[in-house]
Amino acid sequence: MSKDLYEILGVDRGAAEGDIKKAYRRLAMKYHPDRNKEAGAETKFKEIQGAYAILSDAGKKQQYDRFGTVDFGGAGGGPNPFEGFAGGGFGDIFNELFGGAGGNPFGGGEAGDPNAPRRGRDIQVSIPLELEEAVNGCVKKVSIAATGECDDCGGSGRTASSRTVTCRNCDGAGAVRKQVAFISIQETCRFCQGQGTMIKNPCPACKGQGRVRKRSTHEIKIPPGVGHGDEVPSGRSGEPGLNGGPPGRMFVQVNIKPHEIFERHQGDLYCQITIPFTTAALGGVIKVPTLEGSASAKIPPSFQPGQHIRLKGKGVLDYRSRNKGDLICKVAIETPRSLNARQKELLQELDESFAANSAKNTPAAADWLKKAKKFFAP
Repeated sequence: MSKDLYEILGVDRGAAEGDIKKAYRRLAMKYHPDRNKEAGAETKFKEIQGAYAILSDAGKKQQYDRFGTVDFGGAGGGPNPFEGFAGGGFGDIFNELFGGAGGNPFGGGEAGDPNAPRRGRDIQVSIPLELEEAVNGCVKKVSIAATGECDDCGGSGRTASSRTVTCRNCDGAGAVRKQVAFISIQETCRFCQGQGTMIKNPCPACKGQGRVRKRSTHEIKIPPGVGHGDEVPSGRSGEPGLNGGPPGRMFVQVNIKPHEIFERHQGDLYCQITIPFTTAALGGVIKVPTLEGSASAKIPPSFQPGQHIRLKGKGVLDYRSRNKGDLICKVAIETPRSLNARQKELLQELDESFAANSAKNTPAAADWLKKAKKFFAP
């Protein structure tokens, strides 16, 4: 093991004790075997445990910083920072930081007690919604695949011919000790799942586990005004716990689909409308779409590109703030196309009339021309 301990935890050599602990907590949660089933996660987790065991101890940390090794037997001194270190006791470190059975985010019990109650896994559900469904609220059906009680054996894992035998892998201890590099760590027996016993002639449907993967359909009530990414209460539990532990939780997250007209930002709605240049010049009243039907909006005379109009209270009721927003319309001004001869003639006359008093009729264009003249060829 030649990796730098600080590199393992992702902290600088001058990191404070609190920063080291925070880094350990974050990485331990990420790579804990109960949560991360990827190849190599278990080895990574043990490596993180070993690094923290040294850097969290002032004496060991001082020796490592000075000599690059932790040689408690006096025979070390090589480049291996773990040489002479026996390891062990890392479950206690984890429970100290995460609070044991009550605070362990993975539902595990105390170290060395594989039969302790374990909280069931949480279930994350994402529900796609149309904007109108999110604004008005609705009821959606979702299909969920999760672990649940075996219907064939009622969760017992047994049949009429089943009997209990001692697990041969752990000799009834429920746990085995495994040596990985410099670390000796106790693990729950994977054959009996920490029970110390196994079922002879188990239920064929669940293979003695009492739990099977199955699909179920649930109705979820979506309250009005939810936004993209909001979590809403489902009133349902996640997967059942182990050894009498509580069930996990079900998190329902809202995923709002893009809308063809509106964009939503909290309680406000945004849309783009297009008006002819004559309306922009003369002003007028136009129809604007809203989620509650059409509404009238007033365009003031001499309306300029880049301006917008706001319709108070025509947005949506925000799920979090419970305030209703506005509808903001970005206005595009369209220049006429395919002009006939008469229209071109009228526009030419209009343009000539503007030239007579350009500072008043087209002040922006007149100001630009004044600034640009010095760049024109004489």
